[in-house]
Amino acid sequence: MTGGAGRPERALALLAALLIISAGAGCGAAGSKNTAAEPEATAAESLPVVEVTDGDTGRPLANAEVVARDGGARTRLTTGPDGRVAVPSGTDSIRAGGAGVNPDTALIRVEGPDGLSARATVYRSSIQSPVYGGTPQRTRHLRDVVAPRPDGPPDWRLDAGSLVEFPPAVRNGLAVLGTNRGRIIAVDAFTGERRWTRRARAPIASSPAISGGRAFVTSMDGFLTAYSTGGGKELWRFPTDGPTESSPLIFEDLIVFGDTGGTLRAVRATTGELVWSHRAAGAIKSAAARAGELAIVGDYGGQVQAVNLRTGVPAWTWSGGKRFYGGPAVAQGIVVIGDVGGYVLALDARTGAERWRREKGAFVYASPAIADGRVYIGSFTGELEALRLADGRPLWSTSLGGRIGGSATVVGDVVYSSVLARDNEPRRTIAAAVADGRVVWESEAGRYSPAVAAGHSLFLVDVRTVSAWHGPAAGRGPS
Repeated sequence: MTGGAGRPERALALLAALLIISAGAGCGAAGSKNTAAEPEATAAESLPVVEVTDGDTGRPLANAEVVARDGGARTRLTTGPDGRVAVPSGTDSIRAGGAGVNPDTALIRVEGPDGLSARATVYRSSIQSPVYGGTPQRTRHLRDVVAPRPDGPPDWRLDAGSLVEFPPAVRNGLAVLGTNRGRIIAVDAFTGERRWTRRARAPIASSPAISGGRAFVTSMDGFLTAYSTGGGKELWRFPTDGPTESSPLIFEDLIVFGDTGGTLRAVRATTGELVWSHRAAGAIKSAAARAGELAIVGDYGGQVQAVNLRTGVPAWTWSGGKRFYGGPAVAQGIVVIGDVGGYVLALDARTGAERWRREKGAFVYASPAIADGRVYIGSFTGELEALRLADGRPLWSTSLGGRIGGSATVVGDVVYSSVLARDNEPRRTIAAAVADGRVVWESEAGRYSPAVAAGHSLFLVDVRTVSAWHGPAAGRGPS
């Protein structure tokens, strides 16, 4: 307990309340009636009761940390098996959290019909996909996510009205995406219901990033714009040197992104204030990836650059490429990136020294996925390959029957990829077994990066639609 010195009465009342709640939870069979005389109500029985719910499953969360606030006083508590805990009388708000979850704040109100005075909904941070690629390292793999394959009809499908080139960002029950007509659409990740829609002044060719109650969106009119996740209110707008299709990177309170004018920038998430900028050798069209304290990005001048995330000071530069459109992914101290010049390149994340390269002989526009020591990447050869991260040795190759331009995504034991089909060409999205490349599922759909997994759900992107499949554990916390 912090800030609660000199309040022994409150502590005793709280203990009594917890004992009463615990006893009441296990008493009597359903439908039975207690004929014993009712005891007189005590002050402890009237304490406010709060519940903490796991938003990814919709179930009460046991052993969650609850901080009850009464002005300057704070009391730390833990929820019971039913996700509930009594808080001291006079509490005006609570903050629920715990190790590995995104916290939530709720105001204490008059007791509701469910017997609760407040409910907080929290989400496991390791199974959210708040940025393009799922993680700041852009690995396109969330190890803790368990999501179903799209074997049956989707739980919901959203028609975005125009091309969806990049997949949505998904965090805390909200999915946000951009379209070729400049619409920013936020939907309930579990129901598909639209929460809000806003319009940018130009097409959006990137994924948003979600952090701190804000959605950050780059657009082809040369702006990075911050919207409130609650209602889509525009909070600030930052201008750049040219159109931007660089999906934002979140690092602490900074938003890092590039533009076609060739500048990588970091702006303050709360205000849009410029913190630093770095001039690259050419246009930056891809998303930067995080490697420790470094932001790593490729450019159209054929360079891969690493700069300090806090200061923008260059750390190293690799030169000799043709053009880097797809962004890098970082794992185990290795940066992997595809060059339009026709090869997959691996660099040391700390020094920029070349570790290996895999010649393809055709455009490599796609970004890689990295999972469990393997790299998964497609190219204009039409082959989706698995390479060993340590040395680039090929492990398997699967033909998709057409050019691959979108980034692969690993979900559980399969990797998703799509053919970059023209309007008059057949479309194809597949799921291949990560073990051997065998196609275990396919659909006549897709074009770009096909998949995102978050919570216990899979989201697939077609040309203008996003569809969701929920696993058995998926649910939603009460709103």
